[in-house]
Amino acid sequence: MSSNPKKFRQKQQELFNQKLPSFFRNISGLTIAVGLVVLLAGLSIYRANVTQPIFTLLLLAISVPLVLYFSSQTLRKKIAKALAEVENDKPDKK
Repeated sequence: MSSNPKKFRQKQQELFNQKLPSFFRNISGLTIAVGLVVLLAGLSIYRANVTQPIFTLLLLAISVPLVLYFSSQTLRKKIAKALAEVENDKPDKK
């Protein structure tokens, strides 16, 4: 692995692939949580002011870039952590 640190052996790739589902569960949970908070906030503003649901739509529009940003940051951190774990868990050379 000294020639190209980006390439994994088959065993390391399998270990990394086992960690991927948890990454996507975390991202899905983050997306759902932010979406629910935005919807509930928008609907509460709508009910308090008895107006058109424009606030809900605005909050949803604002939440899209926020979710994308936080999802990408979370995914980067998790992938970096998993890569470090896979690198530390190298099988012994024979």
